[in-house]
Amino acid sequence: ANRNALLAELLDRLDARMTRPASVPMINVSAPEEVDESVGRLLFTAMGDIDVGIRWRAAHAGLRLLRVEDPAGRALAACIASIRAPSFALPPVYHYAAAEQLMILLQRAALERPDLVAEQAPAILARLREDPHVNIREIGRALLLDLDRRGAIALDPNDRAWLDTLNRSRFPKVK
Repeated sequence: ANRNALLAELLDRLDARMTRPASVPMINVSAPEEVDESVGRLLFTAMGDIDVGIRWRAAHAGLRLLRVEDPAGRALAACIASIRAPSFALPPVYHYAAAEQLMILLQRAALERPDLVAEQAPAILARLREDPHVNIREIGRALLLDLDRRGAIALDPNDRAWLDTLNRSRFPKVK
């Protein structure tokens, strides 16, 4: 049996023993088969928690994993690739808070390990093109332009031109 089957069995057993309904239903939540992906997705989910302390601790744990080049850190960084990355919880996990926290974490990690963050540059760019969240787009924009300026990535001229205008007004400045 795989881990998802085991998780489903355990959830069914817990549900049968509960004296009240669950606050957050665990329906259609896919558990990863790999430990590194599990850790990465768990941290990403924690970054979207309602409690700022949990978000802060998850971000620092992720930064430590990236610093030591742990595969779970790479799995966490890969969560930026999708607007709706699977997590271990359904709402009230704040997905945009998690994505913003992860983008900030990648920006900070790029100061020490631009090579590791550069691996995610195509996914970050794709995220910026799909995601309407202004903070995520601005942090990602600054991150990619900085990686390009430092030589960790080489942006395509069209992508660079798009990033140069991202979140910038098309109207002239008012004096």
